Formats: sequence, structure tokens, C-alpha cells
Amino acid sequence: MEKEFGKISRKQARETYSLLHQAKAEKAGLDDLIKQKPEKIAAVLDSTIPWALFYELPYVHLLAFYFLILTSKTKVKKILKSKDPAQVLLNWANSDPKPPRGFNKWKTKEMAIFLSLTQVIYYNMQAISVFRKSLCDLIGEARQGDDSALFDAILVDRSAMTSITGSKRIARAMLENDGEFFDHLTKAIKGTRPKRPHEKFNDLRFMVELLDQSIGIKNTSHKKIYNLLVEDLELYPETGKDAMKGFEKFIERQLKIKPT
Repeated sequence: MEKEFGKISRKQARETYSLLHQAKAEKAGLDDLIKQKPEKIAAVLDSTIPWALFYELPYVHLLAFYFLILTSKTKVKKILKSKDPAQVLLNWANSDPKPPRGFNKWKTKEMAIFLSLTQVIYYNMQAISVFRKSLCDLIGEARQGDDSALFDAILVDRSAMTSITGSKRIARAMLENDGEFFDHLTKAIKGTRPKRPHEKFNDLRFMVELLDQSIGIKNTSHKKIYNLLVEDLELYPETGKDAMKGFEKFIERQLKIKPT
């Protein structure tokens, strides 16, 4: 059955947006718990590995590995064989999933690795919300010599500078006494990089990327996208004389950032 937005339906797009908000809320709850530093959490923090090392891997591989930890090979096979993988995945996510297998028996180091992977998944999602690229993709571009991509990655997650790619570039800048590089690095760390995307549109950019991956922004009308993202999900303000025109300009800017 053909869906309204390629691989996903309107209902599935709504559910995905809801899960995005849920993930943010759970991340905020985890951050609050870490700030309290109960004894068990403190031990996990002491054992946490530099998760930026994972950014050197393809994001899709990390997602698959993380999902395998959360579920099982049987569940993964069921999703892959399904006629509608998106719906099976959404059904699982909305079913109040149980903790990972053997979670109660995990040792401190195992919990620390899981915490690191959770951070990796979250910050990749955050990078997509800000730049329509995963953090792994940004590090990949930095590995090819794009300093701007490295600074964007650090803007999302400061620990990205401890990735292999980030560490090597910083070491080279030290050897070359590259003051300009460190000026840009400082701005990325402080979150003061010029032309930083407006945070209020993060959710909109995430959903634009979702639709682009599902159907291709250029393969559907702006009016149809406007109806879902603006009129339905209310991710862009319907203000001014021509909100549609403003939205189209926004989409055009997104296409320049990441051509489809």
C-alpha cells in the first residue's frame, strides 16, 4: 500500500515526532539524575568511556547495534522481514519496552558502555535536528579535512573533540601553531559560532530530514509538506501575510545545506 510520504504515513510521521519529544524528555531526566550523583551513578560515570570514539563509525551501524542491545536478534529479523518496518518499529517504541536483556545483572562497566552509547545516539539525533546530518556524518566530513564540519560537531557535543579525528586535528593545529583554528574551536566549545541555526527550528529540521529520507523533499509538493509540518504538527509559525512563502524559503535553505 502506497503511503502519503513514501516510506511513512502521516500517522507514522506524527508518532515519530512524539517519540522525538519523548527522547528529549528522557535525556533531560537522565541529566538531572546524573547531577544528583547517587552512589551507583557516580561509579558508572567513573567507568564511562569517551563516547566520541563511536562517532568514527557509520551512524546506521551504531543504531543497529544499539537496537540489538535493547531488543533481540529475533525482533530485528521481524522488523527487517516486515512489509512495514516503520510501523513495527513504532509499535515496539510505543509499547513501553522492557529494559535491555540482563539489565539487572549488568556490571558497572557494562552500564557505563550503555550510557556512552545512549549519549552517542542522542547527540546524533541532535546533530540531525541542527544540521540535518548525523554527528557521525560530520566527523566523517572532518576526517576528509573539513574543519567547519568538526566545529559543527563540537557545537552539538563538546566531547566530539576527543574523537580520533578531532584529537588528530587539534594535535596538528598545535604543531602548526594555528591560532585561527583555535579561535574557531573556542567559539564551537562556547556555542558562540556565527550563523548557528536557530534552536527553535530544530524539530522542524529533524522532520524535514525524516521526510527527505522517506520520500525526497524534491519528490513532493511544498504544500503537502506544509500541511503536515505547519498546519498539523505546528513546527513553523503561521504568521504574517504569506506563511507558505516563508516556509518555502526555509525548505530551500535546507536543500542548500544538504542537497537531496
